[in-house]
Amino acid sequence: MKNQNQKHTFWRLLKYIVKTGPVAFPLAIIGIIVSAFSTVYGSLFIQQLIDKYITPLLKQANPNFTPLFNGNCQIFCVNRSFS
Repeated sequence: MKNQNQKHTFWRLLKYIVKTGPVAFPLAIIGIIVSAFSTVYGSLFIQQLIDKYITPLLKQANPNFTPLFNGNCQIFCVNRSFS
């Protein structure tokens, strides 16, 4: 009985939120999804940065830091576009 009451309360609350903020609610959901994707992208980018740029630089006698700089500029631009 308690579980069914919780479901009813959830749906009633959701209807109230959508009714009082029909524009704000979908925008909030879209914002949450964009934030989640950008967080995942940042984590995957760090992995690529280490695998493609930093690890090979450690093996070189005279490392060239230009590709690493370009990679950092790329993530900087992505972060600025979402801020």
